[in-house]
Amino acid sequence: MMEQWVMGIFVGMMMSSAGATSNTDEFVLKIGRFEKSYPIKEAQSGSGIKIAYVNDFVDNMALIRAAADAIVAKINQAKAPVDVIVIPGDKANALGAIVVDRLTKTRPNVELVVFRGTNKSGNVESISYQSISSDKPKKLYSRLDHADLLRGKNAIVLDDVISTGATAKASADLVRKLGGNVIGYACAATEGENDPSEGGVTPQFASMPLYKIVHFPVVRG
Repeated sequence: MMEQWVMGIFVGMMMSSAGATSNTDEFVLKIGRFEKSYPIKEAQSGSGIKIAYVNDFVDNMALIRAAADAIVAKINQAKAPVDVIVIPGDKANALGAIVVDRLTKTRPNVELVVFRGTNKSGNVESISYQSISSDKPKKLYSRLDHADLLRGKNAIVLDDVISTGATAKASADLVRKLGGNVIGYACAATEGENDPSEGGVTPQFASMPLYKIVHFPVVRG
């Protein structure tokens, strides 16, 4: 199963024959049977870099199912002893729900925990962190009953896309604050100038596995 998913993944860039304006550059994403082209455009930050605008992990169910199946295949191949999948924020909720659904076919007790980006339940634990997407500190919030799901359990932090890893690392810190044990990270895609599968993982994940499917390039100039 794992070999089928790995062989089914193709990621590439298609440049226009004119050599390219940001409007005609494309990023081709293929995971399993899912394939779609996405534009490569200059980041809104004005930093001069171009990124692939892949915004389908919220509600494109074909992509979400394909990514979930590929992530579960990697976790199962590694025989990771996971008890809880932890989602930071709200963008990867659908991905997390399907990953847990797939995992429970062979591990019926796997749970799902979602840390929110806003305090909606009153009695919470929280953790602050700095994201590159904002010049202000951000927070993740956990319901107090999440401690019952996490205490003494093995957790994998799952997000749709991981770039610097700040949000995922903050989630891991909150898991530990609630008494859980982080055994790895997972994502549909990493994003950046360097692919973590080539030359080692990012410093945040140096001591534990990163289960990722594809890499979104960052292009300078």
